Amino acid sequence: MKKALKITNDTYLNMQSIIMYHFEIDRVILRTPLDSESNGILIAAEKRMFDSGYTKEFVVSIEEVKRIQREICKYMGIE
Repeated sequence: MKKALKITNDTYLNMQSIIMYHFEIDRVILRTPLDSESNGILIAAEKRMFDSGYTKEFVVSIEEVKRIQREICKYMGIE
């Protein structure tokens, strides 16, 4: 069953396409398959002052970062 992860009001990610994820206090780093247009995704609570090298970057509130972390953990079966 496909499940969409809401990143912003108009951006969603099919959670089946997540092949790697990493959580930090104020950010989520996601990797998707190489043939995807959004291979590397950074979701952070603040804008980075340098080029992070990620294909897509989204700045959201810290509450949204925590929500995204919870949704990924639930989907992946990690509590």
